Amino acid sequence: MFLRIFTILLLISLLSCGGDVCFIRDLEVTVGECSCEDSYALTVNFIAEGSDSEYFELFSRNNMLVGHYKLADLPITIDKFEMSGLSDDYLKVRLNEDDECTKEIEFFPPDCKEETGDCLITALEVEVGECITEGIYSLDLFLEYENATNDFFDLFIRNGELIDYYKLSDLPLSLTKFETSGLEYDYLKICINDNLDCCKEIEFMPAICEETDCEISDLKVELGDCTSEKTYELTLNFEYDNATHSNFEVFIRNNERIANYPLSTLPLELDDFALSGKEYDFIKICMTDNPDCCKEVEFMPPSCEENECEIYDLVIEVKECTSDSTYNIVLDFEYENAGNEFFDVYIRQGILIDYFKLSDLPIEIIDFPISGEDYDYLKVCINDVPDCCKEDEFMPPEC
Repeated sequence: MFLRIFTILLLISLLSCGGDVCFIRDLEVTVGECSCEDSYALTVNFIAEGSDSEYFELFSRNNMLVGHYKLADLPITIDKFEMSGLSDDYLKVRLNEDDECTKEIEFFPPDCKEETGDCLITALEVEVGECITEGIYSLDLFLEYENATNDFFDLFIRNGELIDYYKLSDLPLSLTKFETSGLEYDYLKICINDNLDCCKEIEFMPAICEETDCEISDLKVELGDCTSEKTYELTLNFEYDNATHSNFEVFIRNNERIANYPLSTLPLELDDFALSGKEYDFIKICMTDNPDCCKEVEFMPPSCEENECEIYDLVIEVKECTSDSTYNIVLDFEYENAGNEFFDVYIRQGILIDYFKLSDLPIEIIDFPISGEDYDYLKVCINDVPDCCKEDEFMPPEC
């Protein structure tokens, strides 16, 4: 009887673990370096027996799930294992989501609250670059530091004037437009952002930037299509040296300013440049806020007057009768500047017969009505252009 009961219990145990006894042995943890004040790296390894599962779970204290992992990936490393705050940290391994197939371990965590030391800027160097314009030059900044209390640093010039703040990760820093102080030596002071106790300053010889004259040259205009009777497309371009501004202004006659544009838009396209009404149109270019740096040009504008619509050589060919009051005609004519794709056909008293495509000329009009007068009448007009018409009288057939 005892043997039978033992056998039954053994079978139940085997079935609950996939046919073999589920077992975890040689559980080890290797404590790594701190990743911040409250977490550290941790490597976990163990041997699993009697399990057909490919995965396992890790739990910390209070049954908090750390994660799911593959057995094939053992040993696994957790980059940021959170400290429990107790003297011993804790891990539990579970297979098959079976609380009977687990293994626990306690271990000492590292001390991640060691003082990092005072913030310190250990080295500050500048490399003076080229002149941009008078009193302005480029500057490269090199900085070394320890235990920074912020991800940013502030840049000051004399009298504690803040230039801007920058990311430490952007170092070395290139300043493309550094303004000279006008003194024999220029000055910079660097402080870790929000930490005026962590600073370093330097004096250095500025670049010698002699004044050079702004100049605009090779001003060209290229004419495009008319956009109306009084406007047309125009593209302008020019070369420049020692620009005193990033923008330029465009003027027409009588020093009338059109607009202000960035130099980066060159060549500049103007879609509706106005005709001056004179034989030559005129443009003047000046650097913004610099009336001494200009260039002007005169040029022949296009002719944008619209040509009048005209119908001519109207021909009406009388054909056979189709009834005692109708007959066929063939209609053809020439035209210029139609401005429309269609034309209308009228008889006396402005009665519209129909409209047709210009591209279908010559056309045959079936069952043209006999007026009953000695001469029949027909008028053609370009569609929607009542001033562009042609009319004719002609002898109808005897039907």
